[in-house]
Amino acid sequence: MHRQAYWLGLGLLAVAAHANPAFVYETDKEFYATGDFNGDGRSDVVVISRYVSAYELVSRYRVAYQTASGDFEWTRVWSTDLAKVTGATVGRLLEEDKDALAVAVADASVIHVIQASDPSVTPELLPVMGATLGPNAIVAIDVGGDDNDPLDDLVTATVFNAPTENRFVILLNYAGSFMPLEDMEL
Repeated sequence: MHRQAYWLGLGLLAVAAHANPAFVYETDKEFYATGDFNGDGRSDVVVISRYVSAYELVSRYRVAYQTASGDFEWTRVWSTDLAKVTGATVGRLLEEDKDALAVAVADASVIHVIQASDPSVTPELLPVMGATLGPNAIVAIDVGGDDNDPLDDLVTATVFNAPTENRFVILLNYAGSFMPLEDMEL
């Protein structure tokens, strides 16, 4: 069953790559992503720690905003208020002209959307309710439909469910409020 979830996840990432110019790369210790977080039309970069250590109680992230000259200005390190991030994505989740970051933590059964548009302001963390237990992978993508708006929706693979462990959940975005549309077995 895990192999099917893996291939479905890769397929979703391929679809998302066509639908959303943001890019997320995962290593065993960090996620790296691009997105236009401040809405200036230039690609910014974010680094998210995946796992916590004895010195860190929560996963942290840091944004580098691209300047007009093409250089990057790094912000201070911010907290996700979550431990052991298992998934990350970037998309137009809160505003039409700016990207936001979303992180998932399977062990906590939590997704946070983070608006990091201003380096001088502590980013707001918006918890997303409605995912089944253990969201471990997440993709921002426009699902479409009758009530579609210009904001991206969230698609997540989840674990720790019963009786079927692996599930696939589509969360529609209504102006920053995410509502479950579909919850399927993988």
